[in-house]
Amino acid sequence: MLVRNLIVSILILLTTGCSRTEFAYRNADWFLEIYAKQTVDANFDQIEQWRPILQSELEYHRVELLPLLIAYLDLMERASRYPDEEKLAGCLVDAGLYLYQRHAQLAVDLAVPLLMTLDYSQLRHLTEYMARQQQKARNRYLKTKSQSQHEVRMARFIERTERWTGELNDAQLQDMEQAIRRIPDLSENWLSFREQQTAGLLQLLEINPDERLVRKYLSDWWISFEQRSFDYDQDWNIAKHEFVDLLQKLGASLTERQRKTLAQRIASFRKDLKLFQEPLPQPGKTPEILLCSSPV
Repeated sequence: MLVRNLIVSILILLTTGCSRTEFAYRNADWFLEIYAKQTVDANFDQIEQWRPILQSELEYHRVELLPLLIAYLDLMERASRYPDEEKLAGCLVDAGLYLYQRHAQLAVDLAVPLLMTLDYSQLRHLTEYMARQQQKARNRYLKTKSQSQHEVRMARFIERTERWTGELNDAQLQDMEQAIRRIPDLSENWLSFREQQTAGLLQLLEINPDERLVRKYLSDWWISFEQRSFDYDQDWNIAKHEFVDLLQKLGASLTERQRKTLAQRIASFRKDLKLFQEPLPQPGKTPEILLCSSPV
């Protein structure tokens, strides 16, 4: 919700590599200001008050989180070079979740100060905006016309994989198709959880709560996923396990052409991100989950 969605969207845009990476990162403040206006109808004074916080958090990202993204690319490169090392697939998934949590914390730190300034009309604007976004998501993930839900999921998996590897072959597509049938579809659980948590946040904001309550609510929702149902957690854990297996199988099946394409995408992405890195990054700050001891 709010800035978290846009931060995640920017990260997805970054993973396409090439010149769009630099463009997205260089203009992140502009994207976030525009998104704040669209989402909560923030006025000029609110944006002016929020801008120093935004600039501070983006500087924090450049200094603290950008090196972690680069370290994740290094981990991807190692995993591609040692496809038979089974632990690296699981490490990639765990490290990806760790990066998500770090960015979700940044999103909380950005969202809370802005949310605390909203008036009644802006809360109504936010309510209507989130209702529209929820309906769009339901239409996208739960309602299909000519394709089955399985086919839609398959198309998403293929597109996200081929963004890095180039075209998959028939055997790889078959492995992916079988894996997707085993991976629970979390769409309904995710949408229901988001609707529940959005309603709770809006109710909380209507009573002019203490800032600490709003921060805790968003942290429990975005970072630690409190209040998820038992069934949701169970399906999520199964999905994670099956996705690690799929990642391991795909990594071992990559052709020389696909490995070269993957290496080129990683190198291009790393080059773009390093344009914004501190000249002398501080040593010893990369978490163990992003290091994963080399198998050789």
